[in-house]
Amino acid sequence: IPNVGRNDHAFAYYITSILPKLSTDDDSIVVFLKDTMMQKVHQGDGQFRRTDLDSLVHLASSSNGFACGLSIVDKSWSAYHDKDTLFTFDMKKGYKKGDQDYSHTDVFVPFQSDNYGSVGDFYTSLNANPLPALVQVCYGGMFAASTANIFKQDVHVWKAMETSLSRGDNIVEGHYVERLW
Repeated sequence: IPNVGRNDHAFAYYITSILPKLSTDDDSIVVFLKDTMMQKVHQGDGQFRRTDLDSLVHLASSSNGFACGLSIVDKSWSAYHDKDTLFTFDMKKGYKKGDQDYSHTDVFVPFQSDNYGSVGDFYTSLNANPLPALVQVCYGGMFAASTANIFKQDVHVWKAMETSLSRGDNIVEGHYVERLW
């Protein structure tokens, strides 16, 4: 597939193009991992640690049907956010971390999108199911989910996500998706 949208595009492509051919079994667990999983966790200044693979699958096999690849070390932090506050998140100041690593990408496109000013704008554009007032969040882009949870969203939502992530490589849409998985 094209080298766009980083791991998030690959995850969305897998959900739209491969997973429906493999399984719609409610007991299946899909583990989504990044190639950076062995690097130091940069989120939260030491407030998170990686979840081991066994725990990741075990947690995703629970009735929750989801597990984050990062666990909270400092219990004063929460894995849940107020949806309205989350939806105000934007990256208008850009993304400087790793810019030097992406200067050689296949096609340069602006980081910002003319279509989405915030996570809420992006989510609304997907025509996805409404979210509750309190939502679980998972930073770091590594997680596991049951196929039952994945298929709760219509495939058109996943396809819209995949399409939006195909705009380029280092794009704001990828950061919004990381906060929505």
